[in-house]
Amino acid sequence: MANVVQPQDKYVVRLPDGMRDRLKAAAADNKRSLNAEIVARLEASFGEPEPTTSEMLEELTRELLKRIRESDALAAKRAERANKK
Repeated sequence: MANVVQPQDKYVVRLPDGMRDRLKAAAADNKRSLNAEIVARLEASFGEPEPTTSEMLEELTRELLKRIRESDALAAKRAERANKK
């Protein structure tokens, strides 16, 4: 089966005077194409993607289990100290 290449969106952008040169210089500094530099900067402007509900539940479950283990360990230490008295 042949690989199907998805078409990429193309959008013409009018840049203020001097911005193209600044972007080209930044792209050269970062060793990437002008297009890759623009895409990287756009991606960075969005910050971290919002976690999905599933990801949030997984993280909450991990944190809850961690706290339960810590609580159990603390209770075991207290019981051990009480038994020594």
